[in-house]
Amino acid sequence: MKYNGKIITVMVVICAMFLSLAVYLTYFTIVDSGELIENKFNKRIREREESILRGTIFDSKGEILAYSAMDGNRQKRYYPFKERYAHVIGYNSVTYDKSGLENTFNDILVKADPFEDISGFFSMNKEMPKGADLYLTIDNSLTAIAEKRMRGKNGAVVALRPKTGEVLCMYSNPSFDPNEEALSKNFALLTKSENAPFLGRAAQGLYPPGSTFKIITAAAAIEEGVAENIIDEGSVVIDGYPVENYNGKKLGEIDITKGFAASSNVMFASYGVKIGEKRLRAVAERFGIGERLDFDIRTSKSLFNYENRMGQTDLAAVGIGQGKLLVTPLNMALVASAIANDGVIMKPYIVDKALYSGGRQAYVSKPDVWKTAVSEAVAAMIENMMVECVNTGTGTGAQINGVTVAGKTGTAENEESDKTHAWFVCYAPAEDPEIAICVMQEYAGVTGSNCAPIARELIKYYLGK
Repeated sequence: MKYNGKIITVMVVICAMFLSLAVYLTYFTIVDSGELIENKFNKRIREREESILRGTIFDSKGEILAYSAMDGNRQKRYYPFKERYAHVIGYNSVTYDKSGLENTFNDILVKADPFEDISGFFSMNKEMPKGADLYLTIDNSLTAIAEKRMRGKNGAVVALRPKTGEVLCMYSNPSFDPNEEALSKNFALLTKSENAPFLGRAAQGLYPPGSTFKIITAAAAIEEGVAENIIDEGSVVIDGYPVENYNGKKLGEIDITKGFAASSNVMFASYGVKIGEKRLRAVAERFGIGERLDFDIRTSKSLFNYENRMGQTDLAAVGIGQGKLLVTPLNMALVASAIANDGVIMKPYIVDKALYSGGRQAYVSKPDVWKTAVSEAVAAMIENMMVECVNTGTGTGAQINGVTVAGKTGTAENEESDKTHAWFVCYAPAEDPEIAICVMQEYAGVTGSNCAPIARELIKYYLGK
């Protein structure tokens, strides 16, 4: 009996161990297996990807922006425009993984047409299957202009179609060469660089917007009925906080249109106080400030960064686009597009469609509304102000013969440097907008007026002028 008891004890322990193993394997199969299969460190994923030729990436006119070709017994990824699309298309690397569209659309780029797989089973043709090709909304020629005009300047350019949300240009500088040899050679230096070349400033950089935010302040002031005429003496003190116009310029008696065109800090700081925290924050959120954007590549969320109750000085600062307010250039391009599109912001997208090698559709984007920022009537009033800004105000550098351009400059102070950020947002033609643009120069030490000529050149190209 003594030995029988020990045998029974051992059997119970063994049965418990087998039961625990069975429970774990069942749990793993149902819950955790998918996560392990898709883990980027799983070598079988790379082996599976290597067995399919990665899809090609085209711009909106069919120009090749990225492609794969066999190099011996392995495939190699090529980026013919090097730095131009490093933050949008990204890179595909055995060593450094993936980024940009190469990451978010990886499953499509390495997915062969299931129909072709079946038909190929009965065929003598045993060529390597090919993943789906991506067709972008990006205009390569437009982006080339942005790249040229931003050479030597840190910052970003974003251009999109207000009526659809198609991103026409998304360029950030400084950038890097995502081709395999260059990436491997320079990766360590790039990660240590003070210029942060891996940061896609267009969608991920966060900066105070300066006077471009006056578009939002103006919308809130009109809605709240506080858009009153003032006498601008060049400066005003709000709860002990001095607010001055650029170079202390005195504008005299002005209405909101003239104050907007001349970028009166006195007027818009006063409006910020009158509007109040609740309404100013609510209107900013309708323009996407503080809202997470579901986009084709990773983005940062613009921030209305006040956790505690805002005082008058806070409201005055935000009214002119300063204070604890941080936005991305993409977000400000969407602010301009909201006014261009009668108050409606379309959800932005870069990938138009994906096609298998046989022409069958693997993925397609459709225009979709993201937010309604303001009413059509309010948008029309702000459009008049933006047109006046380009015609007679701070944005005259964007004027184009025969084209009505609506825009707003911005010059933003920051805590990290005495050099200001320069901004310009615009769209054209104002009567029937086809393109909306944001140009931002980081730590430029100049006014937003310096960004207007860049936007002008982009508009002229896109409209065929």
